[in-house]
Amino acid sequence: MSALTDHIMALADCPQVGLRIEDEQVRFDELLAEACTRAAALDVHVRRGPRHLGVLLPNGFEAMFWLTGGLLAGVPVVRSQLDASGQGAR
Repeated sequence: MSALTDHIMALADCPQVGLRIEDEQVRFDELLAEACTRAAALDVHVRRGPRHLGVLLPNGFEAMFWLTGGLLAGVPVVRSQLDASGQGAR
């Protein structure tokens, strides 16, 4: 594990707010639980060849769960942001 991964895993029992988007928030322990779920899915489904995952998600909790899960699994997550029309960058 990397130093960053170790630091993130140390937040497993932290009840403080870890991510706030507008009026919603997620605690560090919730963020880590969601990220671990996605890391486990990446370990199962991304096995062969260069391991990476491309995601097309708007800014939000789900995008952060996948980015953090990729970090924990050692799988680079390439993210393309959606614009206001729901289409990716051109």
